[in-house]
Amino acid sequence: MAEALRADEAGIAVVPWWEEGDERFKALLIGSAGGEVAFGPTAQNLSAGDYPLALTLSLVFERSRSQELLPWFKFCYSDEVSRALEEANVVPLPRTQRNQLVFDLEVLKTSP
Repeated sequence: MAEALRADEAGIAVVPWWEEGDERFKALLIGSAGGEVAFGPTAQNLSAGDYPLALTLSLVFERSRSQELLPWFKFCYSDEVSRALEEANVVPLPRTQRNQLVFDLEVLKTSP
C-alpha cells in the first residue's frame, strides 16, 4: 500500500502508520469539530486525546492486585516495549507519561 501512495502525489489515505522521514508523506492536521484547533498525530497529541483519530487501549485491574502487577506494568511501559510498538507502527505513550503511570502505580501500592 505504501508504494501505491508514493506513486500518486495527489492521493489521500487514512493509514495506521506515518513515515515521518519520507517527505512525500504529509500528516493531516484535524480537530474534533469545525473551528477547533487542529492537531497532528504525534505521540503527545494522541495520548492527550487531542488528535481525534485514535484507538485507545485501557488496562483495568483490581486495586488490590497493583503490587502484584507492578513488575508487569513496568515492563509494558519500558523503553524496550515502546521501541517494539513503534517498529510495529503503533504509537506508544510518551516516555514522561509512561514514567508517571509507573510512579502512580508505585504510590498506589503504598496507599491504604
